[in-house]
Amino acid sequence: MLKKFESVNTKQEIRITLTSNYALGFPNKFYTENTISSYKYVVLFYDEESKEIGIHFSNDDDEKHKFKIRHDKNGRGGSVTIKSLLKTLNYSPNEYKGRYTWEKRNEESIGDLYIITLEKRDTKPELQADKN
Repeated sequence: MLKKFESVNTKQEIRITLTSNYALGFPNKFYTENTISSYKYVVLFYDEESKEIGIHFSNDDDEKHKFKIRHDKNGRGGSVTIKSLLKTLNYSPNEYKGRYTWEKRNEESIGDLYIITLEKRDTKPELQADKN
């Protein structure tokens, strides 16, 4: 039986994205396969030495250190702004922006964490017009 293809114009990306606007993006495929629509928040963990960021999805309204997930109106993904974390670590989003492969770990006393390891990317200096 033929099945109608309904994923027109949806990103089939499974990697988590860090944008230059301080956002962690959860593209449609990652969002759907990990049922992110059922969560309201993320709680972040980090290791400065290894540059790992752990993302724990949560619905705990009482958690004091949470970030609210912005869900796409059409269910095509979500994102969370992590400016305060990147500023605290003194990481420029332009230097680390890109797509990151993640690994899922179960940490005792936390639960499931989606771990990405930030990598400094080559940034091209802006071209300056010759003023002479």
